[in-house]
This record gives sequence, structure tokens and C-alpha cells, in this order.
Amino acid sequence: MKLSVLLALSMLPLQSREMLALAYQGPDFNDLQSKYPNLNLRSRVDRFRLFLAHSDTKVVFLGMDGYPSLPGGEDNPPFRLCYQGFLPNEGENLVSVCGTRYPDTLGTEASYAFSLEAGLNMTHVVTSHSRGIDKAALYGARESGLPAYVCCDCGLSTRRITENRLLAGCNLISPFEPDDTASRWRCLSRNYLTCAFSPALVVFQAPAKSGALACSSLALDIGREVFVHETGLRKVEVNEGTLRLANEGCPPIGGYPDVAKEMGFGQDRSLVPCKESNALYRYGNTCYSLKHETE
Repeated sequence: MKLSVLLALSMLPLQSREMLALAYQGPDFNDLQSKYPNLNLRSRVDRFRLFLAHSDTKVVFLGMDGYPSLPGGEDNPPFRLCYQGFLPNEGENLVSVCGTRYPDTLGTEASYAFSLEAGLNMTHVVTSHSRGIDKAALYGARESGLPAYVCCDCGLSTRRITENRLLAGCNLISPFEPDDTASRWRCLSRNYLTCAFSPALVVFQAPAKSGALACSSLALDIGREVFVHETGLRKVEVNEGTLRLANEGCPPIGGYPDVAKEMGFGQDRSLVPCKESNALYRYGNTCYSLKHETE
């Protein structure tokens, strides 16, 4: 099927499974435009194709080879995924990270250390490009050398993406059109991908009303393991949501080794706090070195 038809299908006001069923019928582009005259399919598809032609962005559709297995297995996965870099592979170790945009210092340091240690042990971090906990996770993943998978709440041609230097080298994933700006409902779609791509979600800090808490609820709804990092168990306002998760039965963890044990991930390297003179990594006022299991 032509790319223009697939792109047009992805823009219709239908559920993803309905788009897929329609795709199997082999529709014609002109028929789609005639049926949905108010959607300006031609101009939107032309903009989309122009963006693909002049960037390193690729696109994959539900039902095609290369579409990630976990989102494809849920009730209403995105019909279309745009990405730069790579998409998650079935054989990779993956762990999702989320938390408030306004954490305290302990929260950001914990997120950084967790993601750094995960990456050093060949476990990919899945997170967003929001400020706070997710941003600290991106710093940790970058320093580990194992690129994170970043689920975006906007299109990949927006300034929110192109002007964020922290995203250089990351695997960027978006279900939106290239110039779609961030919005509340797009954040919810982004949260779905953050949860669905990996079998486990670690929540660091979440207030009583927060996107991170909504993300954890979504993860539980689709059958993912949800862990609460111990930094989210202190009795402060920013932890009201994570304290609730723990009270409802989400197991607490102290760091990546606990998740690795629970999920069967490998751990050949351990991150160890150290003095500045011996540091391999530094975030804020905390320094870290490495310990290998063979030592």
C-alpha cells in the first residue's frame, strides 16, 4: 500500500483497529478524501511526506514488520509511530521511569543513578522529555552510553524536540504528526507508550494529582509491574501519590538492583557512591564509581 494512503488512514477519526481493518480493504486516497472532506488529508499528507523526506525520521504502521510487539498487543495502540533512531526490540531489557516535573533533589539524584546503572547493565530506560524526574533519567541514560527510548508528547519537527539538546542521540518516538504541538491529551497518549513499551514502571515521586500518578494507574491497567522508589516514600507533599501507590501494594525498591532481581535482568556492574577524587560520574553533589561483579 502506498505511503500516502497509510498516512491518510492514520489521520482519520477512527480507532486504530478500525484503521487497520480499513487498510486491509485497500482503500484509494481519493475515496478517503471524499469521505472525509473536512480533514484536509492532501495538505496534511504532503506536509508529512515532506518532513520524512528531509529528516532522519522513519514511520511504521500497526500490522507491519518492525512495529513494537507490546503496544501492538494492547486494546488501542497507535496506528502510526514516527521515530528517530530505533524502536524497542522484543529481546531487549526495558524499564520505564516516570515522576513529577517538580521533584526534590533526592528525587532527581535517585532517577539519575537508577537510569545510569540500568544503562550500564544493558537495560534500556523508557521515559519522556519532561522536566524533573524524566529529565534526570535522560541524563543518567546518556552517561551510561545506552540510548534511552523517549516517548514524545508532540511531533518530531516541533521546537520542543529539535531545540532540546539532551535528546541528541536518543531514540525518539511519537505517534503524532510532525508539527503537532504538546497538549494535555497528547501527554496521556505519551504516557500510554511509556507504560506499554516495557514490562515494568518505576515511579520516583508523584504528588496526589500528577501525570506520573496517572501513568502508574495506566501501567497497572495494562498489566505492567509498578515499583515505587524509596525516595518517593518520605512523608513530604511531593510524595503523596507514591505513598498511596505503596499503600495499595506497589512494591518499594531501592534502586536498579532490586528491579533487576524482580524482572530477571542482568547486573554485571554496580554503581557505588564515592569521593569526588575517585568519581567516574557526578550528578549534583553526588559522585559515583563502578564495581564489577568479578571484582
